[in-house]
Amino acid sequence: MSALRDTILHWIDKRTSDMLAAPRAWGSDEAIEMQALLLLQFRALTLRPDFDHGDPGSLVDDYMEYLTRAYPKHFHRPLHQIVESDPLGSNIAAELIVSHIVPINGEPAGVLSALTATSTMSPGSYDPDDPDDPDQTAREKQVREQVV
Repeated sequence: MSALRDTILHWIDKRTSDMLAAPRAWGSDEAIEMQALLLLQFRALTLRPDFDHGDPGSLVDDYMEYLTRAYPKHFHRPLHQIVESDPLGSNIAAELIVSHIVPINGEPAGVLSALTATSTMSPGSYDPDDPDDPDQTAREKQVREQVV
């Protein structure tokens, strides 16, 4: 990988981490989600220059399709309308991490990996509406520790 590509990826990952560590400093839940999506798009383009094939809206379309599959009870709604807002923005930040939407510590996120590998995404195993998920509490605790 080139030095410039490494520098850009490091900047994107650092910016994403900084935003999720203090989300409200970066704006409303909607602003945070849109900035995360823009950073994802920039990261995908950096990793694979032919990523958008001249259609920059394809990432947003795929993202909305992913959310519809991941949260079937919230048909075709952006994440900031699915997750309950809170004063610090911790809920949206945690959901972006737990749902594997954003990369953490340079590790590819599930959504990003799917977007750069194929045109269709498969949602992660996390369902915030599933009270019977045995791993949900452990994941939430781990994410809250990372965010707070």
